[in-house]
Amino acid sequence: MKKLLSIEQLTRRKPVSVVRFPDTSFSFDPSTIAAVTNADIDCNDDSVIPKADHGVEAAPEKPQPQLPTTTDMPLNPVSAKRKPSLNIGAPVAIYDRHAALNKWNGRYFQKITLRGLGYVFYLGHNGHPCPNQLSTAFRRMIIVDINGYHEVDIMFCYCRDQETNEAKQLLHHLLFPATLVHPETAFTTEVLDQFDIHNCTSTKSAEAFCSALQKLTNAGQPGKVSDSYRTFMQASHIHRHLQAVRRSGQAHGINNYITHRQKSCIAVHCPACPEPGWNLDLEVLRNAMESEKHKYTLFLDCDGTFNVPRINKPDDPHEEALNAGRAYVVEEHEYQRYLSRVENNPPDKCDCAKLRALKFEHLMKFVNLVVMGIVGVQCVRHVMFKPDAIVDMYAGERLYYADRCVFGVLTNQEMQQWIRLSYDLICQYLPNLLTRITGQRFPGLVEDVLARFRELEGNISQVHILPHIGQCKALFSFNHTPGCGRSCRDNVELPWAKTKRAGGSLKQMNHGLRHDVLDFLLNDWNWSKVVGLAWHLRVKYPKAIRMKEKLQRAFQALTATHTSALIEQWEAEYYCLTMQSMVTDLLEKEKTALLSDEPIAGMSDSVTEAIMEGVHLDHEQQHLILLEKREPDPKYRTETEDNRIQATRRALYNDTIDWLEIIIQFFPGLKAAMAAVDVAHPENAKLPLPSRLTSNQRVRYSVDGLISIEYSLRVGQAHDILAEIRELIIGQSHNTCIVRTEFHGQTMRTCAHDFITHFQLDKLDCMRRYNHIRKRLITLGMSPADSDLRELKEVHLAAKNAVQSRDLGDSVKPDSWLWGALKPEDLSESAEEESRPMEVEMLEEERHRVEVSHHRTADAWIQIAHDSDVESGASAYAYKVADVYTKLADQCVREWDKALKKVKENHMEDACQQLAEDKAA
Repeated sequence: MKKLLSIEQLTRRKPVSVVRFPDTSFSFDPSTIAAVTNADIDCNDDSVIPKADHGVEAAPEKPQPQLPTTTDMPLNPVSAKRKPSLNIGAPVAIYDRHAALNKWNGRYFQKITLRGLGYVFYLGHNGHPCPNQLSTAFRRMIIVDINGYHEVDIMFCYCRDQETNEAKQLLHHLLFPATLVHPETAFTTEVLDQFDIHNCTSTKSAEAFCSALQKLTNAGQPGKVSDSYRTFMQASHIHRHLQAVRRSGQAHGINNYITHRQKSCIAVHCPACPEPGWNLDLEVLRNAMESEKHKYTLFLDCDGTFNVPRINKPDDPHEEALNAGRAYVVEEHEYQRYLSRVENNPPDKCDCAKLRALKFEHLMKFVNLVVMGIVGVQCVRHVMFKPDAIVDMYAGERLYYADRCVFGVLTNQEMQQWIRLSYDLICQYLPNLLTRITGQRFPGLVEDVLARFRELEGNISQVHILPHIGQCKALFSFNHTPGCGRSCRDNVELPWAKTKRAGGSLKQMNHGLRHDVLDFLLNDWNWSKVVGLAWHLRVKYPKAIRMKEKLQRAFQALTATHTSALIEQWEAEYYCLTMQSMVTDLLEKEKTALLSDEPIAGMSDSVTEAIMEGVHLDHEQQHLILLEKREPDPKYRTETEDNRIQATRRALYNDTIDWLEIIIQFFPGLKAAMAAVDVAHPENAKLPLPSRLTSNQRVRYSVDGLISIEYSLRVGQAHDILAEIRELIIGQSHNTCIVRTEFHGQTMRTCAHDFITHFQLDKLDCMRRYNHIRKRLITLGMSPADSDLRELKEVHLAAKNAVQSRDLGDSVKPDSWLWGALKPEDLSESAEEESRPMEVEMLEEERHRVEVSHHRTADAWIQIAHDSDVESGASAYAYKVADVYTKLADQCVREWDKALKKVKENHMEDACQQLAEDKAA
């Protein structure tokens, strides 16, 4: 049974200590509490209090003795049940001015508030009324706490020698006012903190949180409870900004102690990324050799998401982001000036077929959206966002968005020597990077930042490299790049999961609030990563050691089974046949004596280049023929299509005339085999290539020596087309999956269907061009039964879809022969074996940087605490934060010891397993 205490019983008790703090305590004499009523008060029931009238008689008009205020007791007012250690009955209930109390009305416990009992809470004067105010000059306010809405009578202080601002008086008592002038609603700091935790953990919206508070107040009639959603959003917005400023140290002048970072920055930084002069010794970095650069490289990833758009809705033009570019999202006014310099730039060209972002840009109809998504930069290895590197996308994923993000990061990396950027469009991004940034995009770019752009290296993450062409996979895969360890596997998309869950709320927000909420969510993401870094390294290090040793043993065993001569031969043959590789080989092997003794002005002395140009013209002829076959009737062509065909025809005619003049100078006898070129249809012209001549004509015109040259070029050309077909098949499968999951509605599905249809048409064109080349090769002497270059049919233009779940029967379903006509593109075992030791060294260096960074951050906060200009409250907070970072550093040491212990256990386990295998053998 619950213990009931009357007011008379409580007033006979001795003074008790109500709340104890780490360094202080507060006590008061219950005899000072007025006996307002003799009704029993149940202090253990935390049932909610409705807003409706409870039928309580009006309290006496004379001022009542008041409880101590939060000026004397710096603690958030909370309900009785949330202080189980305070089992002293009514004094706690009365002190907790927002507690849910119950009054016995003779039949049951009726919900009642302290205001209903006649209490008035005085601000200032240690809980006594202000002498400059009438005893009845109190204001009815709504106080929102974690247990609901409460009606409270509050009297402000208006003494001239005291703080007269009402909002500041509430803040001094840990009540956050909804407005600065004449506040009528206030929120406890605890309810704001609780919302922050719920919002960043489960992305609970403010609307849902306020609705829950209404039900806590009056579950039977929540609609009658005051709705403070809008004021709660305003207060939470300001509260979050102030919290970020305080936690980052900007309110304590931390820029005077940590000087190398962006000024006034309130973002959480990654302690594991190299920061020269902070967690990485400058002398060590300067003396590092090329073979050690993997330990000191800054790995960045630029990526975008369309999951956090902003819809087109009435907006408050006066609302500004409070963070104003001090965290992750770029400052809005500066960003709009940047966009004004690039908005008239031509669309980005996409040379790499099947890229999702650029290929679907014209199809993704973002209906009724002002902002389509965001682009940001994070560190690859630790997945933490970088400050000043998040921007809004207004027109799809364009390269100038990535330029601004990367610029924001590199601006603060003057001392960094090696930077590697991962970006799914890196094949389009790097080639013209310097041209873009040195133009109008960044006027006045300093030389230090420009040097970082020049030295920037690029890769494509394993998640995004699938739809790229083979050349991109060879050039930009992390697997093929030395010095990357095991970086960038499948974690680059993880951070967007948090923003995606909040996307429903973010798309409805005003511009400034949306940016600040994004900063808040990303700050929480980064902090959760900081807290978990020690555990992350502890788990990864033993696995890296074990895999390194396993691969070393496997590679050594494989090498021992073959002779050195065979290994050298295999390494020499490990390349893919392409047109370019065949041209290179021919140029190297070409005879020094030219077939024509007289040099030709303005042309290379190589006949291979002349034949290569003829092969290219033959390819262009086939391209034009197939282009006309797609729409044979000119009256159904659009003006753009017709102009493109006519322009292609004119260019082909001019190139054909020029090439014929050149080839005649090499082989004058070929003039007899030439026919006039029809200017209206140059695609029908017969080119005097060896494959277009009979055996007798080749001997007659002395061009039989060119057969081997054209044959080699045609083989490389055939393999290029096969590679293009494979890329088209992969791209069609990849984009078909995107259409199924992200394109909704008849209009978008129709546009997407037309786009996918182009893949099929391109595959058929490639098949016809390949078969044409194959016929030329047979004319030049290739066997029709050649196993590498077989006849290609439409049934061969397919493959298992590797980007979606496996279907029943996929295991026994054979692939087309064209998938066997290529060399392996994955990482060789030797490269895999080399990457593992690098990963181990990188993890060891990261562990050291994390520990050093935490210790140095703690030292900076201790210096702040020792500063004579810092107030006592700020000094105490600085000591508290310093203790947090010291504990993080200690945790890093403990977790690393566990990792080393795990390594030893793995060694013993592997040794026992090897011994058992040897005995069994």
